[in-house]
Amino acid sequence: MRAARSHIRLALTTVFLIVLTAVTYYLAEVLAVTGADTPSSPTENRLLKSALEVGVDSPMDSPYATEVSEDIWILDELNAEDVAETGLFIWPERTLETLGNTELVYLARQVDFVLRDTRDERVRYILKRSNPGVRLIGYLNAMWTWTYDDHMWKWSEISHNPDWFLRDAQGQRILSVCCGNPFNMDPGNIGWQEYLAEAALRGVRNGLDGIYLDDVHQLVPTFYYQRGRWPINPRTGGRYSDDEWRAATLELVQRVYARVRDYFPDPAHKLVLYNGTVGDGWERTTFMEFTDGGINEEFVHPYWRPAWEVRSEHRWKSEIDRLVSLQQQGKIILVIAGAADGDQQAMNMFTYSSYLLGKGPNSFYNYNFPGLGSVGPLWPGFYVPIGSPIDEYYWSEGTYHRNYTGARVLVNPTDSPRQIDLGGPYYRLNDDGSVSLDTVDAIVLPPHMGAILLRVETYSQ
Repeated sequence: MRAARSHIRLALTTVFLIVLTAVTYYLAEVLAVTGADTPSSPTENRLLKSALEVGVDSPMDSPYATEVSEDIWILDELNAEDVAETGLFIWPERTLETLGNTELVYLARQVDFVLRDTRDERVRYILKRSNPGVRLIGYLNAMWTWTYDDHMWKWSEISHNPDWFLRDAQGQRILSVCCGNPFNMDPGNIGWQEYLAEAALRGVRNGLDGIYLDDVHQLVPTFYYQRGRWPINPRTGGRYSDDEWRAATLELVQRVYARVRDYFPDPAHKLVLYNGTVGDGWERTTFMEFTDGGINEEFVHPYWRPAWEVRSEHRWKSEIDRLVSLQQQGKIILVIAGAADGDQQAMNMFTYSSYLLGKGPNSFYNYNFPGLGSVGPLWPGFYVPIGSPIDEYYWSEGTYHRNYTGARVLVNPTDSPRQIDLGGPYYRLNDDGSVSLDTVDAIVLPPHMGAILLRVETYSQ
């Protein structure tokens, strides 16, 4: 009998230890997935600190923490070297909600900004969990509205306010000739300005890191209107003049910016960016005064123009100087380049090299590769280490140069080829993003082309 009791006690003890081990393991797994372990990891500390500073819930509290845990292991497979040093952003062609967990993890690790609005908790959790520094920027359009409900704007609300719409002399609403034929809105209408300001505030309060205000124009954008449909300013009864349009648009931008700043005084927490840093005129100074930065959708070569249509050296240089100048003013600048046809890799090398001439800590680059898809691996050359800039760009031997700690950048924006003596051996970064196995000490740079040359003493094959 005594032996039987002993066996029973032993069996119960064994069962208890098994159950205790299982419970302990389960709790450890749950805490690791949800970010509730103590002490918290550095990543989770940064997320929690950021959340507390701006007064929103911690991303670690997301109900999707457990759901996506099966894909978070991907982070352990990525090295720090896989993150581009040069500042990248992306505007996915598909909405983020259509991307799988794995795609979202890689997307977050590849870029600094995601210019796509989303209220999907799964998407936001994965992006921030994968890269706490990535900034999610919501989209609003200052000039257009489409006939569907988006989570940033709602046609069902806008359509009930007929005075918000831009109209011609016959009182008819004016449609755009591109981009899905949206309706044009009156930038001077206080109701429309208020709607955008509240939409912007709602977006950043719901977790977005900033707002991208698109189509901010300093002149009446008649090139978007149906032929002969000049807009009427309802406050004067006459045609909208460029001066009136400029003043109305500035008032709109100021209202949006002020609304966000009233709740989030520190731009480091919530950004207001606008599309309109193109050109040498009024728009890049006055609008910029009331925003945290802007987006140049046609940097060096617009992505909707054919490859053969290149800019003059003077126009090209003004783009680089503007990039430098705006960063010196403390502004964040995102640039988009591309071409509608031709050799995309060669065009990317030209525009990316041009960007590196003017790059600073507040600039970010995107090349619009046709057919690349929403995420897909980015150009591998972005991940080749070039180090930090050690001087400003300069002109020599008919080309423009800039030195980095690990590379030398050359650009030929002229119509003639240039031969350059490098003064020593370099590895060359190829157009496809690979690195040449052999060194070069001189190159011929064709017209409107760029080159990135890696220093032998710092680059390891």
